[in-house]
Amino acid sequence: MSPSFTLREGVWEDRELVLDLYRALFAHHGARDATLNLVWTESDECRRYISNRLNHGIVFLAFEGATAIGYLAGAVEDAPTFRNFEKQAELQNMFVRAEYRSQGVGRALVNAFLEWCYARNIKNLRVEVLENNPRAFEFYRELGFEKYVMVLERNENV
Repeated sequence: MSPSFTLREGVWEDRELVLDLYRALFAHHGARDATLNLVWTESDECRRYISNRLNHGIVFLAFEGATAIGYLAGAVEDAPTFRNFEKQAELQNMFVRAEYRSQGVGRALVNAFLEWCYARNIKNLRVEVLENNPRAFEFYRELGFEKYVMVLERNENV
């Protein structure tokens, strides 16, 4: 049975809820990315990042009743000067609690972000996906995102 959930834009008072979901995202990605500094989510820098998204970007929250079950954070930024448009939006991170995945929550969060972007006449959107996360890659492909750049890393610190 699919959850009955609601979406709304995040506000300053939601910063602890967003931080809790962001920590869950890091814990989830930590299993896929050995280079993630999992204690970063406890830092002042992380708190500033969350505050910046709430004040200068966009955060959407998904709720089942009073329980936060997912979020999306994004921002509008200047496009690289070699592109033929001035602004682009980046879906910077998104997380849906495991028990609510594949039930339309993530799709609803992304669609809310798309509407937010289109209302600002932003037509180029980007998202980064870990190479070893094919489920996320396919999710974004289904929503119209296409592969544009592939980043290769050589990391000898792990």
